Amino acid sequence: MTDEEERTGYASEFRQKAEAIVRERIDRTPEDISALSPEEIRKRLHELRVRQLELEMQNEGLRAALSEAEAGRARYFDLYDLAPVGCCSLSEQGLILEANLAFAMLLGADRSTLTNRPIASFILKEDQDIHYLCRKKLFETGEPQECELRLVRPDGALFWAHLTGAVAQVADGASGYRVAFSDITAKRRQSEHLLRQQAEELTATKEMVEDEKLLLATVMDALPVGVSIINRDGGIVQVNKIFERIWGGRRLPETRSVRDYASYKAWWDSTGKPVAPEEWASAIAIQKGESTIGQIFRIERFDETEAFVINSAAPVFNAQGSIVGCAVAVQEITELKWAEQSLLENKKDFARAQEVGGIGSWRLITRSNVLTWSDENYRIFGIPVGTQLNYETFLSCIHPDDLAFVEKKWQEGLSGAPYDIEHRIIADGRIKWVREKAYLEFDKHGALVGGFGITQDITERKQAEQALRESEALYRAIGESIDYGVWVCAPDGRNTYASESFLRMVGITQEQCSNFGWGNVLHPDDADRTISAWQECVRTNGTWDIEHRFLGVDGGWHPVLARGVPVRNEQNEIFCWAGINLDISRLKQTEEELREKEARLRLAQESANIGIWDWMVESGTLDFTPELNMLYGLPRGTIKTYQDWRDLVHPDDISRIEAGRDQAIANRESFELEFRGRHSSGEYRWISTKGGAIYNEAGEAVRVFGVNIDITERKQAEQEKAKLESMNRRLQRFESMGRMAGAVAHHFNNKLHVVLGYLELTRNTQLPDDTSVSNLTRAIQAADQAAEISRMMLTCLGQVTGRQEYLDLGEICRKSLLDIQASIPGNVGVQTDFNPPGPVIRADAKQVRQILINLITNAWEAIGEDQSSTIRLTIATVSAADITPEHRYPVNWQPDSTSYACLEVQDNGCGIPEEDFEELFFPFFTTKFTGRGLGLPMTLGLLQAHGGAITVESSPGHGSVFRVFFPMTQEEAIPQPQEETGAAATDNGGTVLLVDDDLIVLQVTTAMLSRLGFAVLSAMDGIDAVEVYRRHKDEIRLVLSDVAMPRMNGWETLIALRQITPKIPVILASGYSEEQVMEGIHHERPQAFLAKPYGFDVLRDAIHGALKDGRECGDRRG
Repeated sequence: MTDEEERTGYASEFRQKAEAIVRERIDRTPEDISALSPEEIRKRLHELRVRQLELEMQNEGLRAALSEAEAGRARYFDLYDLAPVGCCSLSEQGLILEANLAFAMLLGADRSTLTNRPIASFILKEDQDIHYLCRKKLFETGEPQECELRLVRPDGALFWAHLTGAVAQVADGASGYRVAFSDITAKRRQSEHLLRQQAEELTATKEMVEDEKLLLATVMDALPVGVSIINRDGGIVQVNKIFERIWGGRRLPETRSVRDYASYKAWWDSTGKPVAPEEWASAIAIQKGESTIGQIFRIERFDETEAFVINSAAPVFNAQGSIVGCAVAVQEITELKWAEQSLLENKKDFARAQEVGGIGSWRLITRSNVLTWSDENYRIFGIPVGTQLNYETFLSCIHPDDLAFVEKKWQEGLSGAPYDIEHRIIADGRIKWVREKAYLEFDKHGALVGGFGITQDITERKQAEQALRESEALYRAIGESIDYGVWVCAPDGRNTYASESFLRMVGITQEQCSNFGWGNVLHPDDADRTISAWQECVRTNGTWDIEHRFLGVDGGWHPVLARGVPVRNEQNEIFCWAGINLDISRLKQTEEELREKEARLRLAQESANIGIWDWMVESGTLDFTPELNMLYGLPRGTIKTYQDWRDLVHPDDISRIEAGRDQAIANRESFELEFRGRHSSGEYRWISTKGGAIYNEAGEAVRVFGVNIDITERKQAEQEKAKLESMNRRLQRFESMGRMAGAVAHHFNNKLHVVLGYLELTRNTQLPDDTSVSNLTRAIQAADQAAEISRMMLTCLGQVTGRQEYLDLGEICRKSLLDIQASIPGNVGVQTDFNPPGPVIRADAKQVRQILINLITNAWEAIGEDQSSTIRLTIATVSAADITPEHRYPVNWQPDSTSYACLEVQDNGCGIPEEDFEELFFPFFTTKFTGRGLGLPMTLGLLQAHGGAITVESSPGHGSVFRVFFPMTQEEAIPQPQEETGAAATDNGGTVLLVDDDLIVLQVTTAMLSRLGFAVLSAMDGIDAVEVYRRHKDEIRLVLSDVAMPRMNGWETLIALRQITPKIPVILASGYSEEQVMEGIHHERPQAFLAKPYGFDVLRDAIHGALKDGRECGDRRG
């Protein structure tokens, strides 16, 4: 049709409409034309002509406007088709209503095939949520929206597109939106390239930073003091090894701020007060920006030892002058502090030594002529302590007859000669002899600057020397007359006299002893050492004091202490040496005994006098204290030899402890070992032995002694601790498996629901005689079995409680056994001991039946097919005390009831090894070829759900006894009704609101509900569901909602819907078990729960029950 013909058609149509309107008006208000005058008729005709002209002019204007609009429309479509970006118009549901050529080319599709196709079919599945959220926000806000996502061409090729959408009216004025697409693949690739470059640069920067950190750590570890880096909050960023060692040599506690400094225990050295967190140098540095040098603390390390440290810190500023942290230096000065204390003690000891030895000290400073004396020096000179002194004070105390001598020696000392003289002083009105010895100090020019010296009161020595001279002849006579080892030697060391007592002891004559003949009777090991030492003593005019051994006439070696001194005349010349030889055999024996007693006493103190023993290695005798005999439960004196004790040690321990003891003795170390010793009662008790050895001169152990301590209780506590730790690990393992199983079952059941739903939908569309129906039925059965495995996993973990009621355990087992016996192999019989009426328990009948099936199946599988055997079933009542904790599961179960019903299943099958008990009740653990490893775990899970427990007695080759325990009740058993069969009738029709965040689950459930005769409104989450319900609440009969959803879950959705319509029937569905979903307190409850996967029958029954329960809602609609 041409434009002209189209316009003519429009005019004809308008004419017809106008005539119809005129006729309608005439019919409503008829007018008699014949009554009009000719003048009035002319006026009317004139008006009609004017109106006609007006209409023709308006019509011409409309034609021009229409032509212009048609031209604009043509230009729009040209621009739309030739636009460089893809454009399309979409319905509110996302169907393509119109698309330009660029969009078709962008998708690589025929333009004619795009109409009425969902735009989502061209969007990558992983990005469909992006489009969904963008479209949702577009209609919620009315504002244009943008997003980026990946599109899929028909050939499978992907490309990135930028989407810009705006709300618009589309076909027939319906609400929709228009979208512009542009290919941004190249842009994305460029961005990804830039991101990779930035990532590479970032990696290089990180590596450089790591290198810098490594360098910093290396530098810090090379420093001789402890160093730590602190951040602006006071947290420790990095420390070196010395810092860690100062604080105890182990991992330091986490320190994130100054408040955490409280975990570092320190006390001020000056006051002993604890160091507050804000007083640490690092806290001052980061809080006040001030450096602190030389804080001295006493600290308690994290290994509980103590130390002294010097702590310093300085703030670190950034380029803007802000504090970014600080650096801390810590130096341990423990040894220095001990040295200071030792110096103080030494000073005190020095003063005491001076007092005891009668030796004073002094110091002279010539520049100030100040003379300083020790307290003992004041006492020697009889001058009050503290009197101001100088050199003249000293001179005033010297005996007048010795003053010149002292002055002379002092002047010689100034010339470099030694100053070591003896002279007299007048002190306290009496004459004393003193020895003065000085060390004079000179400057580089040789001038005296001071000196240090001692003053020794030798008055008594001088008096003794005088007395010695007077009694010299007497001493010689005495030496000749007594039987004692006195000797005299010439100044050059040659022997000139030995007393008869010495000559008789060694069996030689005076002539044979003369000169150095006495060396011939020295022990070969002592001869060279003794002769050399004597010659050195003679050379140095020293005092002779040495021990050596002489060969006696009895053939034994006699230890002798030889002491001697040079004898001088009045001219201070040595004219002989005199001394004694003292036989110290008994002294040596006493010292040896003393060392042994000290060693025994030390070990006895360490062991608090508990079980001391003493073993003489060579003779093998063994001495036990009474306490040690009691430790073994033996009478005193029972153990006499090493072999007696050895017979009491556990055979598995003897080699180990002997090897450990011998190795310690060889290394000259003490030893500490643990072993099992046999008590007189026959039991083995754990014993700790600590000991050490005494060695002879050849380095051989001659005596070994020590203590024994009974540590049986400690060992038992350690075993109990290990058992508790093992129990805790198993509980944690069960808990972890529970969380994992719940999550896996949820996702697994969601996917199975889709599979099962589509399988049933497909089967229901087939003809009954179609061969594919049987295949689909088998597939449905396999899917049901897979779902059953999922439910079994939850059952294994005690997450399925079922419907519990009061049951007669014996009656349930009798009825169940009739069905079970058909599955038991022919070589296995069943013997029962069920005394009616049986104990009453509160339980789920189906689950009790499952427990019995599992235990009987486990029993006959353990028996096998190669032997004839009998399984014995017994039901009894037991008290809580009768339930042994040995091999009892759950491992943390404790009885909380006084009486329990016990079902015992006994077989004589292969038995269970001890090492398998740990894994016996874990899912999928099995030692049988045909087993799935779920029977016993399911049994334990069901018992957990009933508050019960199971025990196991078994050993390889001796069969097994499984006992399950249910808490008993005093209630009467409720008779079990017959199971109802057949599907419930469903009041089909109406609208169901379906809510699920999984699109494919939403689709299959929609199909199932449609097949059941319901219209379906769907929503992807709770928020959308509430919005849909508000719009359609008058037509919605029922809500079927998933539980686990984002934004608003099923429980929250239920509450929100009930706030709108209090009695709306709601069914909750989930891949989790009903027990998991329903646990906790919920103020609103659904009419029914559906465990995914579910089929048509289960869905139909749930809807029927929910609608029946919520009939008030239907009444409201009616």
